[in-house]
Amino acid sequence: SLLLSPSLVSRLSRSLVSLMFSSFFLELTQPLRTSHFCQVLNHEVLAQLTEAVDTVRSKAADCEGLVICSAHSNFMAGADVKAQLELASNREAKKQKLAEIKAVFDNIEALPFPSVAVLCGHVLGGGLELAMACRHRLVDGTASLGLPEVKLGLIPGGGGVVRLPRLIGLMQAVPLLLSGASISHTRAQCLGLVDDVVVSSQDDVHHSHGRPSWFAHLELAWGAGRLRGDIGSKWPLCVLGHTWLEQAMLHYATVRQLDVKTQRTLPAPYICLDVALRAWNCKNALSAAMALESEGYLEASATLQARAAMRLFVTAKAAMARADANSQAEPAANPTASARATADGPLDALEPLYVVLGVTRSGVAVAQGLLFRGCDVLLCGAGLATEEALNTAEARVAALFAPQVAKKRLSAENVARLLTNLVVVADTQVPYPNDRQPVVIECLADDSGTLECKQQAIRAAQAVAAPDHRQHGHRPAVVLSYTRCFTTAQLAAGSPRPADVLAIAMLNAERNASSVVELVGRKSAGPRALQAAVGLVSVLGKTPVLVGDAAGGVVHRVALAWFAEAALLAVEGGASVARIDSLLTQRGFSHGPFAAMDTLGMATVGCLARAISGTVAGPTDRVCDGLSVLVALADEMVLRGFHGAAAMHGGNHGTGFYRWLKGKRQGANVALKGLLQTVRSNHAHEQHRHEGQQRAAATGAPEPGVALSTKRLKQLSNADVVACLYGALSNAACQCVATGLAPPSEIDMVLCMGLGCPPLEGGPLFG
Repeated sequence: SLLLSPSLVSRLSRSLVSLMFSSFFLELTQPLRTSHFCQVLNHEVLAQLTEAVDTVRSKAADCEGLVICSAHSNFMAGADVKAQLELASNREAKKQKLAEIKAVFDNIEALPFPSVAVLCGHVLGGGLELAMACRHRLVDGTASLGLPEVKLGLIPGGGGVVRLPRLIGLMQAVPLLLSGASISHTRAQCLGLVDDVVVSSQDDVHHSHGRPSWFAHLELAWGAGRLRGDIGSKWPLCVLGHTWLEQAMLHYATVRQLDVKTQRTLPAPYICLDVALRAWNCKNALSAAMALESEGYLEASATLQARAAMRLFVTAKAAMARADANSQAEPAANPTASARATADGPLDALEPLYVVLGVTRSGVAVAQGLLFRGCDVLLCGAGLATEEALNTAEARVAALFAPQVAKKRLSAENVARLLTNLVVVADTQVPYPNDRQPVVIECLADDSGTLECKQQAIRAAQAVAAPDHRQHGHRPAVVLSYTRCFTTAQLAAGSPRPADVLAIAMLNAERNASSVVELVGRKSAGPRALQAAVGLVSVLGKTPVLVGDAAGGVVHRVALAWFAEAALLAVEGGASVARIDSLLTQRGFSHGPFAAMDTLGMATVGCLARAISGTVAGPTDRVCDGLSVLVALADEMVLRGFHGAAAMHGGNHGTGFYRWLKGKRQGANVALKGLLQTVRSNHAHEQHRHEGQQRAAATGAPEPGVALSTKRLKQLSNADVVACLYGALSNAACQCVATGLAPPSEIDMVLCMGLGCPPLEGGPLFG
């Protein structure tokens, strides 16, 4: 429980009272929560915090200071979003909860002696608001600080909108409040949000072994008198933002930036800006400023966007927990696979060795992602790669680090050090080390004609360690196959260990753009494969989602229907390529369908359409007509040399629907108009031939038909274009629900986090 620790008090000083979050440390003993655990300010913690602060206030005469720290590696990651979602429609309950949080933070702020917050790990939302209620803040090198509520359609409700500007100034606080971005400990120190940075150590997570490392720094600061200032000295004199002209200029510039970025579809940033300016002018009335913040929070939390964003957040956490739980359970439907998996022992007994099969674009991207997170990677050509591809594989991996180097997130020396963990070999006939668990990630070419090749590669990867693996100390490899076109059952056919094979799907893995990975075939794979997949996805920093065994998973099936509708609109002349993409990005999509097809590559789009088109639409469906147009369009573009953004080395240059340079869109393809006219004409003639065949079959004799017109349709309105594209998304998502691929909430999450649908609209199935 959250309590005052007498042992820590005796170690620190008789003049310091320590408030410890020991319950969070005890939670780490639960294995299922260790990998994703992060403490939050829920109802129980708030009640214990209130009781502890009341105890401190009752002993104020005997105390000279208060230290608030965490026994966990993260200080606090904010409030309980699930509880907030449950109260979304109850205004009075939300108002009461805000009053309770503000009361305990105000009591800490009003203590007659100094209060110090020692920050580590995630210090977000309510955790940062708690820290700002203290008079001083010490931070270690692992900390990241921020108020991300605006990303959930909310505004800070525990005093963040009021206290942050008073700590660092209005001009510097507004960008942090409206972006929801996290900042590093060094940036926080430059802004004046924290007082000092201390060096952390392993003993900081558990304080039972002597004094924590931050205590020496705290003792020196206390002895020097730096922690004994009066309460009024907490608010620094800010240079800008005091006059009405400065505030008017800030408001004007910020609103213009928000209009460009959000198209006024997101109310939370505008509410937050209004509350911040009004609260800033309540100079000597803190209670009035807090009341303004509470009203703003209640207004933002009542919006549809807030409920949608909170639902997605809660669904992502639930999906992660469900994937963890399934990876630990035995599949009752396959007792043979269960017996084998149990006999071989758990995967977490040994450190994984990631073996990437294939030096394709996806294979190189997966290898780079693992190297970036410090993993050892064995990149294999699987006996199919050319000598030139093998020789340039390391250079291609290094090229993918260029964006991080350009943004100064990595130095050239760091990249060189990471590349020492990469080994490139020609085939899989390399014995795995005895002290590592091999996890093979198959990334070979993926189209309708490569199934047998992928099956052979999977069998070869499993055969390396399979014979007498117990006698020789080897563990059998688990194979995760990155695929857009096949199911787990298809890939595992003929495998000596089918339960250790699992298909994974992620849209555009080559660009690492998706934050969600689908584990396709939850009922076909065994617990070892699921556990390896969850571990891989966690290492990559993404969210795992269990879906049914269907080719492409959810994201590729829905994306294909979306692409088909967009292609049909463009070819028929209802709207131009640039207009379609522009309309969707204005609605909050991260990109339009044609920009997405460019980044995938036109050859990939054509292969995907051929491979799974029969499973996403019936023969009379509009999607079926759109798919035929999409295939023809992709083939024509490849024939003319328009391969998309992935045409040249590194996947950053080329021409598709747009011209691309260094990963950025430069403008429309000038040859697109004639290309669309060609596809339109060919499609019309194909329809004419098909109708002639139908008439011949019905009447018994061929009849000359009237040639169909190849003229463009009348331009559709903006609302009609958006309705057509939203309808395609919704229909494809409903089909995924009907076939049992995943629950509606998880499908919405996959489409928002994987396809780029607006998160603050909740997805095509929300509402």
